[in-house]
Amino acid sequence: MALDVQLDTEELRLLLEAGFVLIDRRELAKAKEVFEGVVAIGGAGTDVALLGLANLSMIDGNQKDAEKQLKTALQANPNNAHVRATLGELYHTMGKKEQALAELKKAEDLDPNGSAGAYARAVREAVETGVAYAYQNPTAKK
Repeated sequence: MALDVQLDTEELRLLLEAGFVLIDRRELAKAKEVFEGVVAIGGAGTDVALLGLANLSMIDGNQKDAEKQLKTALQANPNNAHVRATLGELYHTMGKKEQALAELKKAEDLDPNGSAGAYARAVREAVETGVAYAYQNPTAKK
């Protein structure tokens, strides 16, 4: 159930940015509150907030929750290249090579010249060469 709260675009951007800054500061419980609040409001930004929650789940080593959050984010916005790249990375860490490559290709196609595309290419190279890829999401500050 969505909360009856309206945020303008700038308020939403600042709130989401604050969540990612809190992750950088390792204030993970506060970051989780921010992202859960945006999800509770619903609407625009839900996909990015779910990406933030997935980042937190990955930090905690909870791959199943991260996968669920990323898939839910894609239901909200199937064209979010950052979410697709992160899901590709997660699949790589889970040993799901074909699924990883499929998501990474979609991310590259959606953002060929941007940061999500670059992130997806870096992870894809790790997948294709069999290199273990530690969680290093450069899109976390989106």
